Amino acid sequence: MLASVTADSVSAASSVIVALAAAFAAWQGIRNLSAWREQTVGTRKIDLAENALIQFYEIEHALKVIRSPMGNANESADRAQDVGERPTQKHALDIAHVSFKRMAAYHETISSFRVSSLKVRAIFGDELYSQCLEVQKCWNEVSVAAHMLSMTPPEGYRDVEWKRSLEEKIWQLEDKDTSIQVRVAKAIESAERLLRPHLRS
Repeated sequence: MLASVTADSVSAASSVIVALAAAFAAWQGIRNLSAWREQTVGTRKIDLAENALIQFYEIEHALKVIRSPMGNANESADRAQDVGERPTQKHALDIAHVSFKRMAAYHETISSFRVSSLKVRAIFGDELYSQCLEVQKCWNEVSVAAHMLSMTPPEGYRDVEWKRSLEEKIWQLEDKDTSIQVRVAKAIESAERLLRPHLRS
């Protein structure tokens, strides 16, 4: 019976075994690569979610510092004053100057947040990205208010209510649901809801 087994048969059987082994190795390799990719993508999403949430908190902190009505009386001492500035104009220009200085101190924070927002949109979608845009909008509103005050004419703005609204945006003095601090808090609450599940994955 064994004599009927030819060299060709043994060679053919060996070839089949080698082919099966190669196929198994390839399958195992693909499975390992797929698992590695899933793990890598999962790790990257965790890292991005953690970084994004931290940046939301950093922007919230920055805005609180920038908009704090408490400050050093000397913060505006280095502003170059024009000859003949009237008290009302000087007050507005001092406020604008302090705001610009404080915002400049957090320039890298907001710049990094804007860049990260694009990554957030690509990975987590438009719902979370809309919260990033809301925070950026609040930041821009403070900046615009400071710029408007920096252009205060010598006699001051005649529209007292409008001038007061500018100062409210700069200083954390608003007391309504549409205030900057409330909108930022709501954006962060939404970001936490959308990002925390990824931190547990």
